[in-house]
Amino acid sequence: MIFFACSSSDDDDLQSAIIGKWRITQVEINGTMYDITTPEAETVWEPTYATFRADGTYIGVGVFGSGSGTYKVADSRVYTYVNGTEFIVYDVLSFSSSKATLSMRLRGSSTSRKVIVEKQ
Repeated sequence: MIFFACSSSDDDDLQSAIIGKWRITQVEINGTMYDITTPEAETVWEPTYATFRADGTYIGVGVFGSGSGTYKVADSRVYTYVNGTEFIVYDVLSFSSSKATLSMRLRGSSTSRKVIVEKQ
């Protein structure tokens, strides 16, 4: 099942579906998607995971740092917060129960990066 979140019921579906551990498996660089799970790629791009819990908390480990915070789902986006400050916003481009294509933007950045994540 792939869906695009647009309404509050779609956001509720996304809220339920993201629960669990996700790994960034591909990253877009200069318009090309690269697999970052190979041993060679992992020497440059540290394995990066986010675990979303049903209670609205998450844990992140990897290239963007390691830590924890809270998250919310609204308007086809997942907003993450560390110490109450927005950290990363993920625009959901496509989503299934095991794989998603996202456009992610770090706080304070005007640019975004397309990534593919897979549920572990």
